[in-house]
Amino acid sequence: MELERQRRLKLLLFLGFWTLLGVISAGQQYVGARLQGLESSWAGNLIYASIEWYSWAVLTPLIIRLIDRYPLDRRRWRQGLLLHLPSSVIFPLLQLALNSSLWQWAAPAAFKGPSLVGMFFTMFSRKFHVCLLTYWGIVGAGHALRYYRNYRDGELQRSQLNEQLTRAQLDALKMQLHPHFLFNTLNTITALMNQRRAAFSHARRAARHAGKATGHKGAVNSRRRVYPRKNLIGGDDMFRKLLPVFLLAVMGAAPAPATRGEAKSGEVMVLATLYRRHENVSVYDLSTLRKIVVAFRPDALVLDVTPSELKEGKVHPSKIEYTEVIFPLLKNGGYRVYPAEPSEPMFSEIVNAVKNAINAFELENPAAAKEMRQLNASAYESLKAYWRTPAEVNDNVTDRMLMGKTVLEHQLNGVAKVDDGRWNQHTVSMVQRAARENPGKRLLVLNGIENCYWIRDALSRDSRINLVKAEQWLRDHNLELKSEK
Repeated sequence: MELERQRRLKLLLFLGFWTLLGVISAGQQYVGARLQGLESSWAGNLIYASIEWYSWAVLTPLIIRLIDRYPLDRRRWRQGLLLHLPSSVIFPLLQLALNSSLWQWAAPAAFKGPSLVGMFFTMFSRKFHVCLLTYWGIVGAGHALRYYRNYRDGELQRSQLNEQLTRAQLDALKMQLHPHFLFNTLNTITALMNQRRAAFSHARRAARHAGKATGHKGAVNSRRRVYPRKNLIGGDDMFRKLLPVFLLAVMGAAPAPATRGEAKSGEVMVLATLYRRHENVSVYDLSTLRKIVVAFRPDALVLDVTPSELKEGKVHPSKIEYTEVIFPLLKNGGYRVYPAEPSEPMFSEIVNAVKNAINAFELENPAAAKEMRQLNASAYESLKAYWRTPAEVNDNVTDRMLMGKTVLEHQLNGVAKVDDGRWNQHTVSMVQRAARENPGKRLLVLNGIENCYWIRDALSRDSRINLVKAEQWLRDHNLELKSEK
């Protein structure tokens, strides 16, 4: 309701602006004619001026779309200029043609003499320079609004990142104050997994790889309290700073309570995808993923693909869920689709920086890189044993586990220094845009599982987003999904 009210207000302001220009122009023509002693009709001047400026109002949304796709910014100003220069001629000619046609339609008796073509050339000789200036005025105003919107979104992103950084620092500080508690809390996995011995075995193996990757040597025992073999307070600084982040998966891992019930109009749900791992996770295979998407009945989809991938229908070979499930569903139509991954040049900037950081880390510290690969494999084996339904794939335990693993990995290999969150924040921005452009509609966000914790956390802090907890929704619909098999 609030979004609808804002849209109506924006429409009224838009129409009011062009109406005001028409009134000012009509008043100027009327007063000028009266001062020269000529007969002039206020109503006639108002009709002609309104036609002139409302024709610009019709063309303005098209110009704004061009500005959004081809802005005159520092990176793409050449491409934008190549488009806007011919457009600054085409749009004035369209406005003059539309103006001439509407004038003859509105007052045919006043234009019995000249033909439509003759009137067009007469208006071209008198008003083309004004139309040219009007076009560039719209371009300037459009860029000003665009910069303001980007500035406002940037401020929101900075506040969210600062809040997340502060919370992460506080959590890390708490863990550093009680370092011996880090390994002891591994025992709580037993209670969380409840007779899932295989998952616990993988978790202990993941902890050993984490210790090796950070240079720490400790003992883990499933039956008694255990402490590291050396004093953690004065021990290896890398372990003391990074391992607490990894073990956030254990600390407070119980899922937060969620509101039970059917998905309501206007809600947003973030659903994890596993890429090739869908083939090896029977409870979350491609068939199950398709059933979930169909059962949620989204009006719009936000997908972790680039604009060019979405247009061509081609993705990285690892993203099998797109070729097997998502793209076939899109062919049936009915969805508004938003690409969540950035386009060029931002895409290559981030991807190349991440690749360079990982390559440098593997060259400088091959032993730690090997342990991190083993840690990654053990973490997913542990999660695979833990997952019993699609709900666990999307629950708080999985999010915390992958958050700790990802942050630890990125701190070690240097990715944290080159990727300041721009990739995930771009996804969040696209979700916020989709929510703005589809008020009262149901949105489904599909993203790689290792990014979901970040995206869910950011969206939960946006009061404009009505976020559905995927875990609870999947639990509510588990019987329905089973019955379809």
